[in-house]
Amino acid sequence: MLVVEVSFPGGRCYAASSHAPEEPEWPPHPSRLFSALVAAAGNGEGSLDQARPALEWLERQAPPMIQTPAADRSPAPTNYVPPADLNTQKQVVEHPLFRVRKPRQFPVAYPLGIPVVRYGWDTDAPASVVDMLDGLCGRLTHVGTSHSMAVARAYRGELNEPDFEPGTEGDEYFRVVAPGRLQELEALYHRKHPDVRRPPSGLEPLSGYRDLRRWTATASGPFDTVHILRLAHITHDLGSAKMLAAAMRTTVLEACKDSPPAAILGRSDRTHVAWLSLGDIGHRHARGRVLGMATALPRDMSEEDRLTFLQAMGTVQNEGLQLPDGRRVPVEPPDPERQPPVALMPATWIRPARQWTTATPVVPDRLPKRRNTDAYARAIGDSLSRAGYPEPEEIYVLSRPFWQGAPSIEAYNIRLPRFHALIRFPEPVQGPVIAGRLRYFGIGLFRPSEE
Repeated sequence: MLVVEVSFPGGRCYAASSHAPEEPEWPPHPSRLFSALVAAAGNGEGSLDQARPALEWLERQAPPMIQTPAADRSPAPTNYVPPADLNTQKQVVEHPLFRVRKPRQFPVAYPLGIPVVRYGWDTDAPASVVDMLDGLCGRLTHVGTSHSMAVARAYRGELNEPDFEPGTEGDEYFRVVAPGRLQELEALYHRKHPDVRRPPSGLEPLSGYRDLRRWTATASGPFDTVHILRLAHITHDLGSAKMLAAAMRTTVLEACKDSPPAAILGRSDRTHVAWLSLGDIGHRHARGRVLGMATALPRDMSEEDRLTFLQAMGTVQNEGLQLPDGRRVPVEPPDPERQPPVALMPATWIRPARQWTTATPVVPDRLPKRRNTDAYARAIGDSLSRAGYPEPEEIYVLSRPFWQGAPSIEAYNIRLPRFHALIRFPEPVQGPVIAGRLRYFGIGLFRPSEE
């Protein structure tokens, strides 16, 4: 394994997030490290040509694993300073009181442990590449802005207990490099318009990363795989979750060439496929609009049934989702090289957590005879146990939705009693968490919430 170790002697890293300039970037993304290595290679006549084979080899590798301490990533305040990127052709002396000032942020991350970040590529790097990269690390002065003094080295070794691992189920998205990034950086260095700041890159794709410190589940439910598809050209909110789930189920059943298996058809006492509507909730601009559909596959589903299901899903992606009004709307998987909305990230629904809160209300399997809050809480707990989850240690019945933008219980065209709830398990449970009488149609879907 190739390991690149970067330490920050100053105990801080000045680097802005690509999507929010007021937020610091931590850990430094692999693409930022690659740019720092290219800059180090340019510090010397002819050194970039010597380092080119090693850098081109590095940009062809898969995204690395990352070992890093946690950091204070508080947003930076806005400062009004004289800008340094105005047109410098005007030689005008300005009075300090009337000097033009622009809002700027200077985000900085403070590591909460030993300020050392390690990047590990699980590949057998040639000795010449390791030696060249180690030489570049010796000339590296900073990662991020010039304030972020850094000391680096490259070596062959092991990355014990990484904190971030690349994967499609990640809850973080880091910029990585694609083949050709070195040439792109050279072209940017020699561009004719140096006053253009931060031009968009076409060779810095996003890669999903799992924060392994948050993926420590000690219990799991009856589902093990979630497939997410993005919807287009619809304006339904979560109040239509059951209707959209039924439409998805019908479309997939029609796409099954032979008789659909019981795990998809759902006419058995065993756990079968659940059809989930994913709504835009949980932030101040959320309106509860359905952004996509997910299918949760049962843990005990056979490989043959899974293959049948995936073939049917391929047909649905080609032909679209048929709605009850006869329209067919396009569906497609989220682009793996672009950060999707939070609602379309698998980690939003399956990340291990102790505390979960309803995105859609729960319809208890059995209604209590006594109609009070305690009786409803016990009914919700019984529904979770019947669905195959550990028994919660705390259950709170909520009078309104917990998540910003989630519709109230009156918005659902369901005649059965339904409740929003917050639950706490005694141990972290990996999702998805779905409970209640209508769980296979996405009614009773929970989402992890911070304790």
